[in-house]
Amino acid sequence: MDSFLYSVNSTIPIFGVMVLGWWLRRIGLIGDTFVQQGNKLVFQVALPVSLFCSVYTTDFSVFANAKLVTYCICACLGAFALCWLLAILFVSPASSRGSFVQAASRGNVAILGLPFIQSMYNGETGAMPLVMAISVTIYNVVSVLLLSFYDSEKNRSDAGTFLRQSLVGVAKNPLIRGLALGFIASLCHLQLPVLLDKTLTSVASLSTPLALVVLGAGFDFAKARGKLGLTLGCTFLKLIGLPAVCIPIAVALGFRGITLSSLLIMSGASCAVSSYIMAKNMHNDEVLASSAVAATTLASSFTLTFWIFLLRVLGLI
Repeated sequence: MDSFLYSVNSTIPIFGVMVLGWWLRRIGLIGDTFVQQGNKLVFQVALPVSLFCSVYTTDFSVFANAKLVTYCICACLGAFALCWLLAILFVSPASSRGSFVQAASRGNVAILGLPFIQSMYNGETGAMPLVMAISVTIYNVVSVLLLSFYDSEKNRSDAGTFLRQSLVGVAKNPLIRGLALGFIASLCHLQLPVLLDKTLTSVASLSTPLALVVLGAGFDFAKARGKLGLTLGCTFLKLIGLPAVCIPIAVALGFRGITLSSLLIMSGASCAVSSYIMAKNMHNDEVLASSAVAATTLASSFTLTFWIFLLRVLGLI
């Protein structure tokens, strides 16, 4: 029961902020201009700063656990590969594949990770910082590559032009720049002035609430109904399919307790909120992206509780 209540308390407020954005749009307090500018602000400023801060503060000594590092990298990349293969085989139209793969494989680790684990283990963080550092980096880099490949505004008639546009797009992507600068600052042990550090932290804190508000404000129920099948497919893969594949492998490798719980969050958390912002700004299927965030966020309260209950019954956590 405690796990269920914590799951609900962790995910329903996220869903509630989406509903708030939808309601504010409905009563006319915010409009199209706010939604468009809010999307650009999150994508070009708040998210890159948030990624910089998360990587900049990473203690790379945690990467000494080679087995865990290898598992996390393989699990993240394997999830993208599996979902991409399924999308190629079953998702139509092709313009929806980028959003489908991202929604089905990319978890909301940055928001749910540490608070969830600390609640379960009385303030301990265990392997969660390492899991977050690896998964957040891979999720963002691969998502940029994936969404760039399916960018509807790219010229696909000429292979050379398409490849050049894709590479330039990746290099210029604000999220990639934020990650790269964060890694450089961390590896150089750069100490930011307190004033700058606090300013960046404040800007980074805008990313999630503002993304949720603009997501809700831009949500279109009529269009979302047309994506119901794909949304349900994303939701099943993200919350049931991937954990059903990844967790038994983690158990077979000997992961237990707080480490296994951290890996559960990585594979079974709801779709990352930023996936909608990225899909919209990189000209992918924004309707599917927003529907997947809403559906997985609501359903994850129940599915995470189920996985935690099952692992506890089996004596694994």
